[in-house]
Amino acid sequence: MSLFSVKQGGYQRKHKKIFKNINLELYPGEILSILGPNGVGKTTFLKCCMGLLKWSEGASFLNKKDIRHVVNSYLWQNISYVPQAKTIHSGISVLDMVLLGCNPLLNISPKKQHLTLALQTLEELDISHLAKQHCHSLSGGELQMVLIARALVSCPKLLILDEPESNLDFKNQIKILEILKTLSNNKVGILCNTHYPTHALKISHKSLLIYHKENEIKNIYGETSRVLTQENLSQAFDVPLELFAAHLEFPKNFNSHKISISDVL
Repeated sequence: MSLFSVKQGGYQRKHKKIFKNINLELYPGEILSILGPNGVGKTTFLKCCMGLLKWSEGASFLNKKDIRHVVNSYLWQNISYVPQAKTIHSGISVLDMVLLGCNPLLNISPKKQHLTLALQTLEELDISHLAKQHCHSLSGGELQMVLIARALVSCPKLLILDEPESNLDFKNQIKILEILKTLSNNKVGILCNTHYPTHALKISHKSLLIYHKENEIKNIYGETSRVLTQENLSQAFDVPLELFAAHLEFPKNFNSHKISISDVL
């Protein structure tokens, strides 16, 4: 059964259309990547998907239920959201921030099993040493990992991430990609904004490409291999095809210096 879908999704701000006519469907275990130039509304799209912003047109559905008509408890028991990391001025500790993910509705106190799960998740992400630090003292990359940990402890059926690789070094980018693949294998649906076509090509089953061309709002949706072609990416990002091809290819001697994922993790 469909886990999540958008039908004829559109949004406008002050009479200006940001995007329109977006249709997609996500099944358990699928990863769907969203790509497009800066300013086309990718973050806005994710917020509309979850009901944090109201669609101007169309609707989104969780387990075939229109999210406009479901209670918050149902929504957040099924969805976890990782926003872009921004400075947190609160003195909340990393451990307490992650524990919030165990109780997204803030209606129960953390229990022993929640604490155990939070500590295990911090360990898996190699950030257990940050547990007692205050979130406002973290770097952008460290905070990004903490927000991902907070989302993971809720054991969601649908994980929505807004540029999860932002601020992360190469090692942690790989780590997050491997975690997303593991979640996918465990039938978690994943909806993810990214600026990295190579990441989407590596792990995504489906992709959505949003862009503006000659004053028209366009989108391409489907299997990743058919959406993220050099021609489509060149057109969407307004980059000459030969440059796009050159920068997506590795040097010829790259394979002579292979390392395994286990060497990095």
